[in-house]
Amino acid sequence: MKANRSSQSHFLLLASSLLVAIGASALTAQTSAPKKASPSQTAAIAEVLRASYGSTVEAVTGFKPFYVSGDFNGDGAQDILVVVRIKGPRSDLPGDVKLYNPFERPKAIFPADPAANPTLALAIIHGSRPGWQTPPALENFLLLGSSPVLILNYARATSSEPQDRKDLMELMKKRAKRRPGDDWPPPAAKGDSIVLGTEATDSILYWNGKNYRWEEAAGGE
Repeated sequence: MKANRSSQSHFLLLASSLLVAIGASALTAQTSAPKKASPSQTAAIAEVLRASYGSTVEAVTGFKPFYVSGDFNGDGAQDILVVVRIKGPRSDLPGDVKLYNPFERPKAIFPADPAANPTLALAIIHGSRPGWQTPPALENFLLLGSSPVLILNYARATSSEPQDRKDLMELMKKRAKRRPGDDWPPPAAKGDSIVLGTEATDSILYWNGKNYRWEEAAGGE
């Protein structure tokens, strides 16, 4: 009987551990951040940025993560969002790049002097059928504007404190299970969304079929 009780206790412990693991797995399935970029991955991202944006932007690799990849527009191909610093004039930006300000939705204002006014932006590449790694891209966007989004704060990009540059965005899958009372992912989202941290709460960026929309979580403090 003692041996039997020991076996039962062992079984209950295993079952409890399995339930915890399943719960953690379900949470991870809702939102996820990419693993640390390898040198080859960083080089591949730099190459696709050059192909789509010329020398006008560069990836801000100090952020961890500095990019997320997913199917943002719901066409089955992998897209990528990269946090970038604008370093060249607008005249050097390829003509097919779509400038947009999703935060206030006035016209996006490109910095007149990027060196004097360091500006961070979100470069989004909609990949063709093989994915974002294979040019030419289906569409290229550059999102910029005044916002409370932490990962667009230049002071954080240059901070000496590692925690200022960590875990500021993550991917939310289109099919993520909604929590009770939560309307994320937004019903209007055509594909995967990007969760962006702010000082007050989380915010979300998503493609609605025509353009990118940004909104903060309800009830943020």
